[in-house]
Amino acid sequence: MSKPVHEIKYGSIAVAVFERDSEKFGKTQSYALTKSYKKKDSDEWVNQTVYLNNATDIVNVIQSCQELLNYKYRKETNSEPEI
Repeated sequence: MSKPVHEIKYGSIAVAVFERDSEKFGKTQSYALTKSYKKKDSDEWVNQTVYLNNATDIVNVIQSCQELLNYKYRKETNSEPEI
């Protein structure tokens, strides 16, 4: 696999951006979203990766998770979360 043109990491979450040239579509980008963690009973690191062709998919998934968490917080506390 080619090297990413850009990488962003926050804590144990990373996103790598890949660019490819396609005769049919021209220049395209794909994204690899990775979560890294250490196995509980060993020092072995595990990387779980999801490949997405659209940055909008990443944004929509994260936004949906945030909305769910906000909804659950409001329901449990009967108040708005602090931002």
